[in-house]
Amino acid sequence: MAPRPTVVSLAARRLGAGTPPGLAARLGALPLSRTAAPRRSRGFPEPLSPSAAPARSYYKQRKAGTQDSAQHRYREAQDQNAWLVDGTQADASEGAPLRITHPESRHTLVLNRRSLRDACACERCVDPHSGQKTFGTTAIPAALPIESTQRLVDGSLRVVWARDFLSSGGPHQSTYPPSTIRSWFAGRREGAPRTPGLSLWNRREFEASPHTVTYEAWMSAGPDFHAALAQLRQFGLVFIDGVPHSEDSVVALASQIGNILETLYGRTWDVRSKPQAENVAYTSSFLGLHQDLLYTSRPPRLQFLHCLENTCDGGESIFSDAYAAAAVIKKLPYHAAPLYNFPIRYHYKKNGHSYEKLRPVFEKAGGVYWSPPFQTSDQPWEKSTEGDVSYSRWFQAAQEFRRRLEHETSVYERKLKPGQCVVFDNLRVLHGRRRFDTASGNRWLKGTYIADDVWKSKLYVLAEEIKAKFHQNDSATGPSKDTGGGSGSA
Repeated sequence: MAPRPTVVSLAARRLGAGTPPGLAARLGALPLSRTAAPRRSRGFPEPLSPSAAPARSYYKQRKAGTQDSAQHRYREAQDQNAWLVDGTQADASEGAPLRITHPESRHTLVLNRRSLRDACACERCVDPHSGQKTFGTTAIPAALPIESTQRLVDGSLRVVWARDFLSSGGPHQSTYPPSTIRSWFAGRREGAPRTPGLSLWNRREFEASPHTVTYEAWMSAGPDFHAALAQLRQFGLVFIDGVPHSEDSVVALASQIGNILETLYGRTWDVRSKPQAENVAYTSSFLGLHQDLLYTSRPPRLQFLHCLENTCDGGESIFSDAYAAAAVIKKLPYHAAPLYNFPIRYHYKKNGHSYEKLRPVFEKAGGVYWSPPFQTSDQPWEKSTEGDVSYSRWFQAAQEFRRRLEHETSVYERKLKPGQCVVFDNLRVLHGRRRFDTASGNRWLKGTYIADDVWKSKLYVLAEEIKAKFHQNDSATGPSKDTGGGSGSA
């Protein structure tokens, strides 16, 4: 009798290469008739390697590659404004797209008429005072007859619409500037604010960066302030010296970025030891590396901590670049996959508040989330053999991530002095605190938050000023090459 066909169990398939022989033997092979269809674990998707996304079809890949090549040729063209528009297209169907071609790049734009009409930014279509559109996109009719099309001397495209819906049936002229046409051909938005990239860092590289600014320079909103914002964007961490001894100083500092974010802790809050504290930060105990408010839907982006008093023994602040540690782990699929796929439940339930949020350690969009003190004791792990294997993989990967975060070459440590304020990117730079002795003195920090949208707005408004200072910083320190803890021994 022929042997029954067998398949590798689901748990064994998940472990893949590198499975310890003993564990593989215990998992064994199951008879095909006993093997149930793979089930999705409740609360999280099947764990897949980040590189295991469904492949695009050959046609789509080829089409995307051809378009990328055409866009690259356009960007390399000597005269990007030398495009052509066929004026006879005005006589085509009132719903047919408009085509313009750049001979040197051999790239043709196919412009949907409704989309083109919707993109008109004249004063009739966009209110010059509010900057808001005067009509809804869905108000554009299906029939859009064109009276004429023309490329102007400066490279603008002029389209005269016949019987326009905003002109009481009369003609309407739309002019699309050269920057708009170039952005269409190049496949990227021209004129949009472009903030500089990030530099992954270890302790040595951060110490070499220009990470301190004076209170006067920060409040002046001048070039030194722009340099400090460049440092904050590039490294996610900056210190301000000479801050006045006032509980209102942290508000003044944060207001230079924008409106303060009020949370369940209030508009501002005090970090000082007290009995029966509702937050581990309000004790004298060691506080490991973490991010704040991961149990909320939109955690704060920037955190300000102004030191008003620090006379006790201990209490040094510690910081680590989560992006740098994550960059190393993401190159190790065996560790990266469970950190992408298995969410952790964070919560806060005190003083009439109840917050809860599921987050993976690594988000496919690029986010990194790590806050062990605020994890719930009830995590969404399936209580099964499969869940046991999955949790073991996650635990091993999380341990490796933590090891890189906390390695001595990764952690920047500093004991804040009165008059100093630290500002850091809460969604990137993890922070913590050494244990301190309350019998030896006092430790008092005043804190506040800035929301993600407010920080991005500031970056966009000052994009050019920050970009100039960013390049100066970058030329002084150089981008981070070693993201695994500095020495390579991590």
